[in-house]
Amino acid sequence: MTESDRLNPDRKPDLNFDWDPKDRISQELERILNLANKMTVTTSTNRQILFQLTKSPIEALLKINQSHFGNSDLIRGFIAVLAKSLLTVRSLGEGQILDDRSDGNGSCPDCDTVIQSISPDQSTAPNHSTPVSRNGVEPPVNEFLPGKDVARIIYCPSCSVPYTAALQILSSQGFGIDR
Repeated sequence: MTESDRLNPDRKPDLNFDWDPKDRISQELERILNLANKMTVTTSTNRQILFQLTKSPIEALLKINQSHFGNSDLIRGFIAVLAKSLLTVRSLGEGQILDDRSDGNGSCPDCDTVIQSISPDQSTAPNHSTPVSRNGVEPPVNEFLPGKDVARIIYCPSCSVPYTAALQILSSQGFGIDR
């Protein structure tokens, strides 16, 4: 799945079930995680847009639950908890956040926690968004975010607690996937 597919609000869930549902579940959970992480470090206006983009992967998870898990009440409940946690992140700062920290610099515009920036090798990088060269090799550049490292994950660790917990529970206890 490309970055464009992940962020496309018009993308409808693929209803062709010739694939392994756990692969698709992992893709949708990752898509939600990426959008939610971005919500923690951006303006209230952007949070609203990103929140709207989470609706398609939530819908896809509900359809997978229905088609492959017998419309499990447990899974549906975990998905509802996840959706509520995303609404909580969308509502941070009561819709008044004007500062954007999606470059990874500074502190969270809501809770003032230092922004976390994860590098491609999954270790915590210094709090900046400039790609770091390793052994003289420059990291790939994301075509959608010029100058940004493709794998760099920038988020507020404090504001991410509700949805990361909900994602973990849905993944492991709901769908039975170890992430």
